[in-house]
Amino acid sequence: LIKRYSDRRASISDRAIDERVRAEIQKVFTAEAGIERAFFPERSNAIPDRPALVLAILAPEQSMENEARTRALAKSMTWECGQSGRTFKSAIIWSVAESAQALREEARKALAWEAIDAEKDDLHIEDSQKRQLDEHVRRSKRDVREVIWRTYKNLLLLGKDNELRRVDLGLIHSQSGQVSLTGVILRRLREDDEVQKTVSPNFLVRKWPGFTEWSTKAVRDAFFASPEFPRLLSSDTVKETILRGVREGILAYVGKR
Repeated sequence: LIKRYSDRRASISDRAIDERVRAEIQKVFTAEAGIERAFFPERSNAIPDRPALVLAILAPEQSMENEARTRALAKSMTWECGQSGRTFKSAIIWSVAESAQALREEARKALAWEAIDAEKDDLHIEDSQKRQLDEHVRRSKRDVREVIWRTYKNLLLLGKDNELRRVDLGLIHSQSGQVSLTGVILRRLREDDEVQKTVSPNFLVRKWPGFTEWSTKAVRDAFFASPEFPRLLSSDTVKETILRGVREGILAYVGKR
């Protein structure tokens, strides 16, 4: 069984490994309310430019092993959208792998064991080895998932100085009570006050620009365009903030023709 595994492991193609790694990453970064996902963007227009949070997951090979190159790529896609400048720069949260090597190695192991498992009826192996094979398949699938959790521990987001700031999530794993790495990232950003559910009317007063009127659209856009503002899970909460401000006599809301 071990000899066959060694032979299979050596014959797994790079393409099969890449496809498996990317498929498993998409399973770990599941959907969460309040944030969109953009998997493995290679061009800036692959990430939408609109007032909504986006978690952009870079491909494993664009890792922190070559931090300067990865930062340059993330920065260019943060500031640009296609041939135009990006408006909602602050809306993008980058998730970056520490390294691609461990991911590829665990995927190679899983593919080798699964290939043997697919032909086990023709191997004429004993029941004890079949049980051993089942255990190898189960464990290798778990290990692929766990290495994604450990590897995608880096975030890049726009800081108040308009430069990308790195956030290290530390040692995380799927046994931490969270079923989604997306959820872990949101929780950390909320703890750091980088992401908020809502803001108070007084916050708008403090951030009021240097003119008399401020359109509601411009208010909304500021939360996703300027790093001076916290990122919001939903742009609709801006309406609630304005409503509270009017009700409490802090803001005046007027129509304009």
